[in-house]
Amino acid sequence: MLKKDHFHLRVFVRFFPWICLILWILLQIPFLTADPDTLVDLNTRGAWTDEGLYSGTARIFLNTGTIDPYENSLYTRGPLFTWLQIPVFFLFGQSLLTARLMVLAMVVFALILLMRRQETRTAGLFLLAAGFTQFHLFQFSHYAMAEMMGTAVILMAILCIVNLEINPSDHRNQLRWILLASGLLFIVYALKIQFLYIAFLLPGYYLLRMLPVLFSNSEEGIRRRRQFFLAMLLTAAWMVFYGVAWYLPNRAFYDYVMAREVDGRFPDTIDSILNSARFNFTVLLWVPYLKPLIVAGAAALAGGLVRLLWKPASWSPVHKALFLLGLVWFLGELHKIPMTYMPHRYLVSAYTALGLMIASFAASVATDRKWLGGIMAMLMVCMAAVQLPHTIEAIGRRTYDLRAVNRYIRQYPWEGKTITGAWGPSAAWGTKARVFPVWYGFVNDDRAMDARMVIAESDQEDSDRSLMMQGIDIYTAADSSRRFPIWRYQVDFYWIPEK
Repeated sequence: MLKKDHFHLRVFVRFFPWICLILWILLQIPFLTADPDTLVDLNTRGAWTDEGLYSGTARIFLNTGTIDPYENSLYTRGPLFTWLQIPVFFLFGQSLLTARLMVLAMVVFALILLMRRQETRTAGLFLLAAGFTQFHLFQFSHYAMAEMMGTAVILMAILCIVNLEINPSDHRNQLRWILLASGLLFIVYALKIQFLYIAFLLPGYYLLRMLPVLFSNSEEGIRRRRQFFLAMLLTAAWMVFYGVAWYLPNRAFYDYVMAREVDGRFPDTIDSILNSARFNFTVLLWVPYLKPLIVAGAAALAGGLVRLLWKPASWSPVHKALFLLGLVWFLGELHKIPMTYMPHRYLVSAYTALGLMIASFAASVATDRKWLGGIMAMLMVCMAAVQLPHTIEAIGRRTYDLRAVNRYIRQYPWEGKTITGAWGPSAAWGTKARVFPVWYGFVNDDRAMDARMVIAESDQEDSDRSLMMQGIDIYTAADSSRRFPIWRYQVDFYWIPEK
């Protein structure tokens, strides 16, 4: 009887991480066809417009066979996201559900890779519990945007490096794993150039590993120096490839877009940097949704550094690598804190880096001291339990405003016709229309009225009042219109007479 109970316990322990992952996936299902959550980011339209904007170029290509990089700045900033969407939409249809499942599948795949190996399974389970149950990470895991897909690819790159730490004497595969990791990090900033800083994750990590043995002629010293220079070389090579393959051919418009995106986003004096960072932390970060993650992250950072300095031998090679990679990743994210415009989508990678530090530190302690394993597991359960009510509340407040708009537009034939406006791509899923945004002084001002339908908020703030600033009276130009409430906005759909 005792042996049978022991067998059942081992089976339960083996399958428990996968049960948790399945439960997490099941919790995602109610949100897949709903509007973005109304409380996930109160300071920006965020996913409400951006899920459509991110998919706009791919849908135009499939509908018309053409790509105009000047139509949508998101394509210029992240071409790879579009190129990945094109075959997915071709195979499974152009729908918001398809776009969301594409991102969710990438996140789930990264978590599966973390938990499939015995050496990383505990850290992977803890990351799921402490990180991906967190309200923002949970929500962005199903939004059809580049930020969470990029975050998932970062985790995959980290696992490549961890594979080297599992088998440090595997010199034959050293180049392969570092090449794969650097290539994955290239994919991240090809998905969205704002991730460019992540290219330095590899050199930063190997710099930390190299410093203690910098002048040592031991096998480890030689290996760490070789890994650092290899990481530097491959990182530089991928950046040159990006520049030659994408930046230089599109330099004029690329520089124009990036000047617009970066201009004014960062304070220019020490006082303003400190004031902006203080404001962001107090107003945007120190909130009920994020407090558990921030407190646990600070504790893991302090505890992890103390253990690294005082008891480095207590770390397993895998957990040490995960912690240091999480630390370098998190340090790279800190440049965002003083930004004058900081929606939560910019921070999902920072939240994941915090979660990785928490998970790796907790897994290391649990492995080193078995009696602490239960305590660490309970703390991870508590972190997940604290976030569960937020997810349940979000299920209860789901809305379907964009679905109503989409059904309205899809009643009409759109092949060969155009829809303009920032809300257009999110409103016109499943149509054959050419849909692109308009922003005053940025893109498509002169083409705003070259459309069968113009979509604009009642005050036109979504386009920076493009039509008003150009002296266009949309009410006179349209032959009819209809207004839809979408979240906190009143959005007008103007029918323009065909020429």
